[in-house]
Amino acid sequence: MAATSSAFALVTHGGGTHTCAAAVLGLLLRELSPSTPAVAVVFNATAAMRNILSAVGLHVHDAGRFRSERYRVPGRPGWAPRVLPTGQKDALWAMPYERVLYWDSDHVPLPSARARRRVHALWRLLDDEHALAAAPNAAQHVATKCFNSGLMLLRPSEAARRALARAHDRRVIAWNLKCRHGWFAADQPFLNFVFQNWTTLGEDAWRVRTSADLPPDACAAATADALAAEADSFHFFHSHAPWRPGCRECTRAGRACAGTSPRPRGADRCAAAVAAAAAWWDAFGRLPAEERGWCEARLAAAAGVGGGASACVR
Repeated sequence: MAATSSAFALVTHGGGTHTCAAAVLGLLLRELSPSTPAVAVVFNATAAMRNILSAVGLHVHDAGRFRSERYRVPGRPGWAPRVLPTGQKDALWAMPYERVLYWDSDHVPLPSARARRRVHALWRLLDDEHALAAAPNAAQHVATKCFNSGLMLLRPSEAARRALARAHDRRVIAWNLKCRHGWFAADQPFLNFVFQNWTTLGEDAWRVRTSADLPPDACAAATADALAAEADSFHFFHSHAPWRPGCRECTRAGRACAGTSPRPRGADRCAAAVAAAAAWWDAFGRLPAEERGWCEARLAAAAGVGGGASACVR
C-alpha cells in the first residue's frame, strides 16, 4: 500500500502537557516512518498548539471545541451522573486516507530497525471482513474480548463515523458494556460496541507492552535499547505517564516514578517502565529548542498545580 493512502494519527486537546505529549509522540512517529504522514486531530486549538505540533512535522487538523456529555450509571441510582469527554476519536473515521494507525499520546513507539520494518507491514492487516485491528485490552481480553483503543488500525468511512455518533446518542449504553474499563476511558466503550467484529493486532505484527501487562523478559529490559529489542512500543496509560510531576528526576536516577510501573509486579521490580520513560524523555530532549522551552513551562505549571513531585520507588 502506498504511503499516501495511509497515515498515523493522534488526538489532543487544550494547551498544556497534553500538547507536549502529542509533540513527543509526533517526533517519534516521524522517526519511526518519515514517509508516512502523521496527523494531529486537535480540539480547543490555540496558535501555540498548532506551532509546536507543526514544528515536529505533524499535520494539524482543527477539530473544533471539546465535547463532554453526562452519563448516568445503570444500577447506581445514588451515583451522580459522570461528565465525560466523548467522541474525540470519531474524527479519525473522517480522515482522507484508506488506512489510519491511531496512537494514544501516552504511547511510546520505540523506533528500532525491526519496528521500522514492521510498521510498514501493518497497513495490510485489515481485510474486507474487519474494519478495525487493535491490541487486546490486557485486563479484559481473555474474559470479554475487549480491545484497547490506545493503538488502532482503522479504515475511515462515513458509515462507521455515523455508527459512532449513534452510539454516543445512546449515552447510557456505555455503562452497560463489558468493555467500559473504568470511568475515564470515555471513548473505549463506544468503540468496542461499534466495532465488535474487530481483529487482533497480534504480537506477530506489533509488540505492545503496557504499564499493566509485562512479561518477565520485558521487565528485565533495563535500558531503552533493551526494551526496543523486546517490544515495538510501550503504552503507559495516562495516569502512569512519564511526564507526571517528578517523574523526570526519578527516570534520571534510574528509578521508577510512583504510578508509572505495572501494578501486578510492583513499581520496584520492573525496569521496563523506567526504560520506556527514559525513551520518552530522550525524545523530549530532541524537541526543537523553542517548543521544548514552551513545554518546560507547561510541565512546571502542572507540577505546581499537582502539589509537587511524585515519589520515586525502587
